[in-house]
Amino acid sequence: MELSNQQPHEEQTDVLGILLSIVSHRLLIIVSLLISILIGIIYINYKPDVFKTAATLLITKDQADPSSFLLNNENEFLYNKYIEREDHASVFKSTLILNKVVDKLGLNYRCFKNNKWKANELLTKESLPFEFYFKNDKTVNKCIVSYKKERVYIEINDKIFSFSSNESEFENSLFSYKTKFLNDVGQDSYIINQFDMTQTVNAIKSNYTVSTTKKSNTYGISYFGPNKVLNSTILNGIVDGIIENDISEKKNVYQVSINFIDS
Repeated sequence: MELSNQQPHEEQTDVLGILLSIVSHRLLIIVSLLISILIGIIYINYKPDVFKTAATLLITKDQADPSSFLLNNENEFLYNKYIEREDHASVFKSTLILNKVVDKLGLNYRCFKNNKWKANELLTKESLPFEFYFKNDKTVNKCIVSYKKERVYIEINDKIFSFSSNESEFENSLFSYKTKFLNDVGQDSYIINQFDMTQTVNAIKSNYTVSTTKKSNTYGISYFGPNKVLNSTILNGIVDGIIENDISEKKNVYQVSINFIDS
């Protein structure tokens, strides 16, 4: 009986000791909890959302090829007719096509809205409150456009240019600036980055994927990025580039056939 009465008393003492230990360290626990919450909030704000934009390509088989008689239906891979799926995927992601897309859409510019308490927001050039471009298209440039006290400040390579926000246009040997919405630009600041062709194409390739499906003539393409509108613009440009490249190849095949018949 004495042994059975001692066991509950010892267990009760241990529980009370643990509770007292927790209460004595309550300040440390509260501080650790607040720090964890703060780190979580900072991580969520500074980590931009990433969206995926996808499309499906269906490659149809030509009913007739005017050049088939040239090789008697041999080596038809030269004319992009029965290319293996891996070869198609390589063409869709080729530098040749992406170079044309970058040049046509001006994708060598990356525009951001500068935010203090969260990650900088990636913008399209069309969504900027101004038009801006560098005079030298072959170099890597960066500038910061800010609005303070009814003045516009443009900082490029440690050089600062300032003029009144009432001026709708400003131009020099380095850049050209034109306001879209006069006196309605707020007090925000923007970052404009210009990259060369190689850097731009490599950046697109890192976010652009091509996948094959069970059907040999169907391909899935997708692009990842923090701006859904820019994702769609890039992906539509890639699709248009693929179609234009296919048309150009077919025109070349037809021209070879015509030249052979004429000769």
